[in-house]
Amino acid sequence: MLKINCKRKPNIRISEKEMFEENQDTDAIMFSDDFTMFKYISYLSKFKKDIPNALGLIGYNKDLIATLNKPKFTTINNKINDIVNTTVDTFLSILNNEKRAKRIILLTDIIEMETTKL
Repeated sequence: MLKINCKRKPNIRISEKEMFEENQDTDAIMFSDDFTMFKYISYLSKFKKDIPNALGLIGYNKDLIATLNKPKFTTINNKINDIVNTTVDTFLSILNNEKRAKRIILLTDIIEMETTKL
């Protein structure tokens, strides 16, 4: 479960910098994408947290940058090709009045690297 104790009113956007400084006891952060994680990993180093032992970091999208950086990022592979192919197939089925699934579930993978201990 993700719990963020923010000292500001709900629904008010704060910068990542403010969130990190106000919540230094955080033990894990999931970023919206791998590039954002890349952007903030050097900023996080000023808090001298031991990654991944004291602070776990997870990116999203399985970008190339996740494997080029040191430490290599743990990331969620959202399988964008599967999403695109399924979307196109579903759209074509709709256009052709063909039967199609009412609900489609696409699975993701977590690729554990050097920024988490799962």
